[in-house]
Amino acid sequence: MTAPDGERRDSAPPSAPPLDPTALPQVSIHPSVGSDWPASGLGPILVLLEGLPDPQSVGKGAWIAVFPGPSAPRRKGIVSRLFTPRTTEHLHLAVRCTALLARGYVRICADEHGTAFGQAP
Repeated sequence: MTAPDGERRDSAPPSAPPLDPTALPQVSIHPSVGSDWPASGLGPILVLLEGLPDPQSVGKGAWIAVFPGPSAPRRKGIVSRLFTPRTTEHLHLAVRCTALLARGYVRICADEHGTAFGQAP
């Protein structure tokens, strides 16, 4: 569930937490929940909670980023973009932020792209 440090989608610039714009997340998570996850993106936080690293293991003050879903391969060409279905597998921002809070992260926030961030205390 956890992507290697520094892994980003090719189409988006690296995200920074809005509460600390000069910081970059130490861990990026692209959760995968499967096709039985509700289409609304709202479901039990336990699924995500199990995949979040312990705040103590990432280091004091470190940020983590939790994206809405699995990393999508970059699609090239207008035809590919028009006729390739987008993944419906996503976790609602409320689920991701609540899971960060329940796991013990602080200063939870989100950017304009819908990426959730949490800082280790």
